[in-house]
Amino acid sequence: MTIALPSLSFALLTALLWAGLAFLLWLWLRRELTPKRFLSIWESDGVLSTRLLLATVLSGFGMAMYAAGRMDDGGLSQLLGWVTGMLAVGGVVKAAASLKSETTNVTTKTLNAEVSADTVNLNGKPATPNPESE
Repeated sequence: MTIALPSLSFALLTALLWAGLAFLLWLWLRRELTPKRFLSIWESDGVLSTRLLLATVLSGFGMAMYAAGRMDDGGLSQLLGWVTGMLAVGGVVKAAASLKSETTNVTTKTLNAEVSADTVNLNGKPATPNPESE
């Protein structure tokens, strides 16, 4: 008895290989890659960033539409240009914030002076006489 198995396409074999690699990666990192750490990919200064989420969604949409043949090279280039612009906006804002001069706080000591006809006291101590004035 002979069993004839259907031939598998190259695209299906490629998809199965990628799925297997993703599964092995998940097995390896399942304790380290918690949902909180996974979401930190799209955080900016500890807060979820709408700009980063939108850039990720738009780039994924563009690549999926290009792979499906519904978008040409020019359209994908334009879309990825917008995504690059969205990602660059955050870098420009952070660079501008780092270039901004910060205020400098100056702390001074308080000087209390008491002047009478015979003596001069600075901060409660007698001042040394100036030899040139005599």
